[in-house]
Amino acid sequence: DRALLLALQGRLAYESGQLAEAQGLGEASLESNSHCAAGHLLLALLASESRQSPLEHLQRAIEGARPEAEAFARLAVSEGATPTGCAHARRYLRAAPQGPDARSVNRLLSQCP
Repeated sequence: DRALLLALQGRLAYESGQLAEAQGLGEASLESNSHCAAGHLLLALLASESRQSPLEHLQRAIEGARPEAEAFARLAVSEGATPTGCAHARRYLRAAPQGPDARSVNRLLSQCP
């Protein structure tokens, strides 16, 4: 779908340091489909980069039809060993048990009840 393609192009721009281009592609992604999880994750990463809160976009990234595993990890770490943070951590590990954030999410889970 067009929104996902724009978000993925934006993620490539983000990873190569082209933040303005990534921002434009992320916004275009959400204009195409306001529920695009990848678009919300991209805008969350960009918000963090500019020292703004990413939480609204992270929350939207886990509410879509295809939630982004990375968003669960970032929300878990942000919320800490709270019931919600622990639930996000468990969800991330179900989706990506060997994912790039698995180590930090496992550390968090060790503090969860």
